[in-house]
Amino acid sequence: MNSISKAIILLGLLIVVSTGSLIFFKGFSEDQADALTKGTSDAKNIIGKITLATDDWEGYSSACSKEMHHLLANKGYLLECINDGGAYDERYQSLAAGEVDLAFGTIDSYLSVGEKYKYPGVIISVVDESKGGDAILSKRFKSFKDIKNKTVSVSFVKDSPSQFLWSVVAKNFGIKYKDYPTSSPKEAYDLMTSGKVDFSVLWQPFVNSAISDGYNKIVGSESINGLIVDILIANRESLDDDKEKIMIFLSEYYAYMKNKLGTTNTGIKLYGINDNKHFYDDNFIVDSIVNISNILNISLDNPYSLINSAITNSIVDNSKSLDSDTYLNIKDQLENIYSTTSFSKLSDSQWEYLAKVGNLKVEQIKFKSGSSLLTLRGKEELDNIGRIISQYNYRVKIIGHSSLDGDEEINLELSKDRAKSVENYLVRISNVNSLQVKSIGVGIKRPLKRIHSESWRNYNKRLQRVEFVFLTE
Repeated sequence: MNSISKAIILLGLLIVVSTGSLIFFKGFSEDQADALTKGTSDAKNIIGKITLATDDWEGYSSACSKEMHHLLANKGYLLECINDGGAYDERYQSLAAGEVDLAFGTIDSYLSVGEKYKYPGVIISVVDESKGGDAILSKRFKSFKDIKNKTVSVSFVKDSPSQFLWSVVAKNFGIKYKDYPTSSPKEAYDLMTSGKVDFSVLWQPFVNSAISDGYNKIVGSESINGLIVDILIANRESLDDDKEKIMIFLSEYYAYMKNKLGTTNTGIKLYGINDNKHFYDDNFIVDSIVNISNILNISLDNPYSLINSAITNSIVDNSKSLDSDTYLNIKDQLENIYSTTSFSKLSDSQWEYLAKVGNLKVEQIKFKSGSSLLTLRGKEELDNIGRIISQYNYRVKIIGHSSLDGDEEINLELSKDRAKSVENYLVRISNVNSLQVKSIGVGIKRPLKRIHSESWRNYNKRLQRVEFVFLTE
């Protein structure tokens, strides 16, 4: 090897060593600078970061308030809220990728969209429930009874609680429709205001805007229990790696929400630790998961795999032994009385003044021939009807009808007995609130229209029915 070659090799080695040294000293210098910055400022008190996926729903706003940022900073954590504008697919994908520690969502969206990502998180808290914050609105119609046999058009945000609300109500009331899915509530609202659709399913603040503009609120989420339930989901890996971080966030959130709980003027019922303790104890969350998964036709092997009650229970236990402001506030909440929706007693005349919402679509209730005794099939259908009625905050009038054959007075009494038999079954067996329902029989006074070419025998079979009319005050 000649001297020139040796010189070139030596030069190359010097360059490599120099470059490595520069990189080393640069990295060392940056680490020193970071340590110096942290050591000479309040940054030394920050030990980590909590990332939360959210959107503009009012029920989530408190979690990303300035106060929550300050409370968590005092506990050593920076809070980063990532607003995706309601893109549930993107949100649950981020949860699956480990890009966020926590995510707000709804039970229905997590069941339907989260399934794609193998449910990457567990529900650690019920944040709120929509009690009018979501609604079905229309300019053309005032109630579902005005639709009759028409096919209507509706707009809603795709894969959102709005779509879920419409699918449930449309099924319960037997509404035929053509849908116009959108990517935002503004688009759905514009389709209705431009007259391109008959109905639009919106959430706040668009609900109040539509009502102010003269649109009719047909059904609001305040009329349906346990349907649109907002939840806080913790990433499974974050929970496994740093349970304390998740617990600190939720305990600070519960404490901060102490004076905000209850139903807001925009139709959102905010829940705290007391409510959640009851939700876990009473299996409300599991029952909601099962109910909503059945509506969505999603098969769940084990609904308990989607919840974690340990975080809330740990916070409750700590509140009994710790005296910090956080846990003292939580203690106060735990002393509150838990209450549920109830119905007041109405007189016969008050029942007559209730406004009709629409008829529940049901299979014909079967009785033993010539009697008011329910068949096994009739009871099975009433079990399903009972679940639906209990979910709604509407009164229900149960109306018995008879065929045109036979003695009119006997038929009238049979229609009353059958309606009463249905009422008794719903109250005693299906646990429907007795003040929510009222039965009457009308015999042949309100017959259905006979279908062209329908045989008299088939027509009379159709007339022998029990009708379920939803009413509101």
